[in-house]
Amino acid sequence: MALQETLEEKDLSTAQAKALIEQEKQERVKRCEAKINQALQDERCCLEVAVLITARGNVPQLNIFPQD
Repeated sequence: MALQETLEEKDLSTAQAKALIEQEKQERVKRCEAKINQALQDERCCLEVAVLITARGNVPQLNIFPQD
């Protein structure tokens, strides 16, 4: 709710508010990506992502494997 309060306090236009929200989302994604990469490094694991294409649609698959 802090972001919403910030937007209200600054009385931003809709376009500015949307841009600020998008920027905040991208920053969260970067922080999350960094934490995932750090955890994989700490545990000496790797991440494998694949998409299985079937007649019923695409099925994402995510696997974590030890490096050694």
